[in-house]
Amino acid sequence: MAANLDVVSTYDKWSTDSEVRRAMALDVLRQHVVAAFDSWVVVARNMLFEGVFAKSPTANEQRVIDWINGMSYEERGAALCFAREMVQGGLFSMMCHIDGCAGSVLAQPFRERIHLKLTIYHNKESNEVPTAVEQIPVNEEEGTELHEIWFDWLERFSRKLNWPEAFFSDPSQNR
Repeated sequence: MAANLDVVSTYDKWSTDSEVRRAMALDVLRQHVVAAFDSWVVVARNMLFEGVFAKSPTANEQRVIDWINGMSYEERGAALCFAREMVQGGLFSMMCHIDGCAGSVLAQPFRERIHLKLTIYHNKESNEVPTAVEQIPVNEEEGTELHEIWFDWLERFSRKLNWPEAFFSDPSQNR
């Protein structure tokens, strides 16, 4: 279960229990990853349905704009579904690699697993070098496989944005 957002955002109120702190750190990671997912789906939605493009597109970007402008509403809905699947798959794949279940870069007999730590800094003046207050392991515990919890995070915490089904039926649902 995700931690209470008010508690997560107020670091000085976190429990001193190491397991609770690890769960809070995992929740901070979850919030960042789900926000990254949502924001890129919103970028795709804005391009497809709102016409939000670069002010000075490159030649390749202009080809994409021309392609989008030639799409029907239903085709744009299908393109959004495809974009969502690609963003979701990219993040899932990244988590599989972090977890070490997508193969190894190191040659046998060695293998690697990437361990993430949440580093907490105290806000200082802009000209001061920040000093770490604490580092909390996020995925070092046995059974913390990021790729296995990704879909739960996505289902429970992603903003649904009335899609993908809404893009195939009622255009007023897109707003």
